Amino acid sequence: MKNLYLISLFCIGTIFSQQKQSASPWQAYTSLGLFDHRSGLAFYSVSLAKEIQDGREFFASAGTMAFINSIASGVRFNQERTSRYFDRTYFVTSARIMAFAHRDLAIENLRFVPTLAIGFEKDISERSSVNVGIFSGLEYYGDERGVSTFTMPTISYITRW
Repeated sequence: MKNLYLISLFCIGTIFSQQKQSASPWQAYTSLGLFDHRSGLAFYSVSLAKEIQDGREFFASAGTMAFINSIASGVRFNQERTSRYFDRTYFVTSARIMAFAHRDLAIENLRFVPTLAIGFEKDISERSSVNVGIFSGLEYYGDERGVSTFTMPTISYITRW
């Protein structure tokens, strides 16, 4: 029991120290397009992001593609002004839970999928941008199928609000 209290105090102290270091507000995003670098296999997604250090942001995202829904969380690394045309390059590492629509909702329909994404982003206005890149994931089935990987292109229109 004593160890549980010590671990709880350590976690609470870590959370409060992180909050003091990153005083930036949460930024909301919506994404519409062919998949998304934050929420993965989604045509439409909503994300909340908070800058944690120079060029890095933590995000939480939820997206849908009608028959696949996903909830994701991860870190996005930005590098500003990488070329004459694009305003930034990004690299995203995240973990997501994908839910596949079937007749019966069961825990077997949920899949844990670690992912990576890399791409370019071009600002259209102060609050919107277009991003192009690739998205790759590793899916574990838990039966004789084992593990499979997939890589897909991404292109989406992003609005910040």
